[in-house]
Amino acid sequence: MGLSYTEELVSEYFRHLTDEEGRPLYMVSEHVHFQAEETKKGVKGWKDIDILAIGKMKFV
Repeated sequence: MGLSYTEELVSEYFRHLTDEEGRPLYMVSEHVHFQAEETKKGVKGWKDIDILAIGKMKFV
């Protein structure tokens, strides 16, 4: 399934953030699947995160 309009905007926003040398600040993935833990309700199985942007924080 494709991205919604909002998901596409957010994904592209993080994809285009770069440092002073033009290197990307974030690694961006769409529809990242993960296996959910069992809860009190017994909910278990595979879920997905619509957009995952991972970057290195800079503290000055």
